[in-house]
Amino acid sequence: MSFENKILIIEEIISLGMSLYEAFLIAECTEEEILILQNSNEYKKKFELIKLIEERELLKKHKEATEIALKKGNTKPIEWKLSKLKPEVYGTKVVNINKNFNTDEETLDEEERKRVEEEFKYLFKERF
Repeated sequence: MSFENKILIIEEIISLGMSLYEAFLIAECTEEEILILQNSNEYKKKFELIKLIEERELLKKHKEATEIALKKGNTKPIEWKLSKLKPEVYGTKVVNINKNFNTDEETLDEEERKRVEEEFKYLFKERF
């Protein structure tokens, strides 16, 4: 298989979310080809760009799914994203909070409930 074809395979594998090393293995790269690719700033940048483009596309889909979920009253996607963006504020466990801020999985104390309610209203005031 040509080096160019291996590059195409590597690009596809990376876009699926697999690691660069896994892509090298699947493309059946030789040790010499792996060294060339690992030491090439051009390929490093190209492979990183592929990852970023795929991440952007997935985030767009997450946003669309979140908007659909919100219309149905489901706040889990927002809660999940907030817990990932600011785990020090929202924690790493997703708490199921509906519009009335009742919880199914965990009970919030009054202070925490007010903080979450204010943050939720601030972030999503145009939707409610």
